[in-house]
Amino acid sequence: MSIAFDELEAEMWRRRRRLRSALMTSDEGEVQACRAELKRLEAAWHALTGLPAVDPVDLPAPSMRERVLRTLSLIGSPAAQPFILAVHRAFYGAELNGKAMVSLRRDEQRSLASTGNRRAYVCAALTADRFGVARGLLAHSAWPLEERIIAPTSRRVNLLRAVTHITEAAERLPTANGTALAVHSLFRGVPEIPEYDAVDSPVDLQELRARAQQALALEFRDDARARGAAARRARQQLDPVQLLFGASRP
Repeated sequence: MSIAFDELEAEMWRRRRRLRSALMTSDEGEVQACRAELKRLEAAWHALTGLPAVDPVDLPAPSMRERVLRTLSLIGSPAAQPFILAVHRAFYGAELNGKAMVSLRRDEQRSLASTGNRRAYVCAALTADRFGVARGLLAHSAWPLEERIIAPTSRRVNLLRAVTHITEAAERLPTANGTALAVHSLFRGVPEIPEYDAVDSPVDLQELRARAQQALALEFRDDARARGAAARRARQQLDPVQLLFGASRP
């Protein structure tokens, strides 16, 4: 049985790599073929274990909020809707509904106010001065308040942090080459990453991350100090809902 398992799992891994590549290139025919073959291989794998196979078709599709939370976790800092859409496309090979995202934060706030449920929420980034909603930025409620505060230098720092998180995530994928190309398109021409040419240079996620980390080291401490001071004031002034969704009305 061990040999059969090894062969099946090796083939499943190869097929997932092909599926990932097909998703990146929008090759719908190859996507469907890979999915069908994966379903057959998974059924064979479950047959060896004696356990019933679970058909992915029967599993509920992730909701919009779940997809946004997953993408925010990958980015690692507050982000604007266009960037969330682009990162989701680069890593998951699918489009999020931008129109449906427009009211997501308000829907989440209403859900918290009505249920008091302590689940994870798509919430707001807060301005460091008056703790209002930082326009256009979404955040993950599981992050510390300090990471959701936007001080004067925080947008630049957040972008550099996102480069680090996203390149690390891309390198963990078995098909990193295809994702690396997409990652380059996310940060092409960004002035916050000095001396890095994302247009003509070869795809090099390590170089991209190293440049971002060098720039981040110059500003992270002062930015963290400003965020920390603002977060301490916010905790004294805001109630739990406001700490997630801002002092101003949504």
